[in-house]
Amino acid sequence: MDIYQQQISTALQDSFEKDLLAAAVAYLDREDDLLRFSSFCYSIRELLRHVLSRLSPDEQVKACALWYEPETSSGIPSSRQRLFYAIWGGMSQHLLREVLNIDIRKSWNDIRVSFKTISSTAHITPETINISHEECKRQGQELLKSLSTIFSQISACREDIANSLQQYIDGKLLDTFISISFSELNLNNSRVVVHSSRLTSFKVVNIDSHAIYIEGNGTVIATLSNGNEEGVEETYPFSFHCTSNVMDPKQLSISADNIEIDIDAKA
Repeated sequence: MDIYQQQISTALQDSFEKDLLAAAVAYLDREDDLLRFSSFCYSIRELLRHVLSRLSPDEQVKACALWYEPETSSGIPSSRQRLFYAIWGGMSQHLLREVLNIDIRKSWNDIRVSFKTISSTAHITPETINISHEECKRQGQELLKSLSTIFSQISACREDIANSLQQYIDGKLLDTFISISFSELNLNNSRVVVHSSRLTSFKVVNIDSHAIYIEGNGTVIATLSNGNEEGVEETYPFSFHCTSNVMDPKQLSISADNIEIDIDAKA
């Protein structure tokens, strides 16, 4: 497996996608098959279509109120719109540029050029039938490089956006935790009274058409009692999940119900 196949494989999720990649590459070595290059190109286009459909489901793309408008007569999202969603979900380009200070123009151009390269191989011509083995392998590598570029740039942009979002909402999330009322929680027949909490870390794990999904962890100082037996103050780890709005990432939604305190482990 060459470097481009390895890079592509990291973006594939299930055995179907991985088997399709392996089958596509195998066509390049079938020197007695006049359609080997065309079959390879078709398989690569189908792999790209399948991955984009997984990353950008129709209903999610159509629900992106800040930027989605029908572009096809069938009403199905276009490939361009699927790429948009795969990169920034339901957020607006204005938010990316003006608020998060993210410039993805170079990455988008790399994706656009690579996508055009793959799309340009749609037809069977005398040149594709009479292609030499060496040229078949060379052009095959170019297409694999293009596919790798699309997947790697999507991943890199997504990571940059997640990091910028984390910096942007950091203070707001801390303020939100300070204002949360844990009150009295009942866990495993034990009563937990939380006196204070400390947020340790968090990360953006997903962005869809409506929400930004966040997970993290921290510690609480709490008193744990069981029945009539009063406990003492201890420090316990907790994990949490919450969401914020793609229109305003600082509009956080979190409650004590989104927090899980591990009373069996002392921090």
